[in-house]
Amino acid sequence: MARNRTIGGIPDTVQLGQTGVILRDNAGQGEVRNPANTALAPMAVATPVANDDAATKEYVDALAGGGRVRQEDFAEVTALVTNAGGAGWVTLLSVNMTTSSGGEILAFFSTSFTQTGSLSGSGEFRLRVDTVVQRRTGSNVSVLSEPQSAALVFKTSGLSAGSHVVEIQWRNTGVPVSSLQINPLVVTPATHASLIVQEVGSTLGGAGGINNIDASGMADVRGHWNFDGNLDDSSGFGFDLTAVEPDPRFVTIDGCQSLFCREGAPQQVFQNSA
Repeated sequence: MARNRTIGGIPDTVQLGQTGVILRDNAGQGEVRNPANTALAPMAVATPVANDDAATKEYVDALAGGGRVRQEDFAEVTALVTNAGGAGWVTLLSVNMTTSSGGEILAFFSTSFTQTGSLSGSGEFRLRVDTVVQRRTGSNVSVLSEPQSAALVFKTSGLSAGSHVVEIQWRNTGVPVSSLQINPLVVTPATHASLIVQEVGSTLGGAGGINNIDASGMADVRGHWNFDGNLDDSSGFGFDLTAVEPDPRFVTIDGCQSLFCREGAPQQVFQNSA
C-alpha cells in the first residue's frame, strides 16, 4: 500500500501516494499542486451548497450564462466639454473591454446637454462597437429651452472573444452653429454624460431561465423567467408548458403581463395586458 509522504523538514507539504497530487500550505492558503510541484492542479468537488463551498466549473459556467454580468466598466464626463460644430463626429466617451468566450457586450449611454450661444443648437450622438455604428440619436436645443436629453442602448450578438472598444461620439449640426456643451460641474443647467459597458453571458439557461431550446425552436420553461421584448399573436414565439409548475396554463411576467397558452397547443400564445 502506497503511503503519503511529507516534503521538506516541516510537514506543510504532503504528497498523496508516491505519484499523486500534492497538498500544500502556502502562507495559510491551501493549494492542490501537480506531482512535480511546479503548478496548481485541478480538484474535483461536489456542487456547492453553503456559501463557503468550493464551486465546480459546471456550476460557474452555468452562472455565466443567462445574461448574467461578467464584468463592468464605467466612463463619464467629469469636466466641461464643448462642441462648436464643423469638426464632424468627435469621440465623447470610450471604454475598452476584453471579453471571454461566450460573452456579449451590453452598453448603456445617457446624456443631457445645452447650448452656449444665442442660437439654437442641434446635437447628435452615436454608439460604435469596434468602429461600427450600432445606434444613433439626436435632439435640438433652443436658446430658452431646458437641457435636452438623449440615450442609447445596444447589445451585441455573436461577439468574438478579445479586445473591443465601445465609443460614444457626438457632433453639432446646427445651422447657423451655436456651441453645445456638457458641464457636470454646475447645477444650473444640470448636464451630464455617462456610459456603462457590461460583458454578459450570451446563452440562456440555469435556474429560473429558459432551458433546452430544441431544433424546432421550442423551449422548456421552468419557474420565474424574464423576457426583454414584445410578444403578440404574430411574434413567432412558442412555449412548451408541459413542465411548468404549478399551473401549465399561464405564466406571469413581473405582475404586469400574462401569457395564456392552450395545453396541447403550445404554439398558440395570447397576450393579456394587465
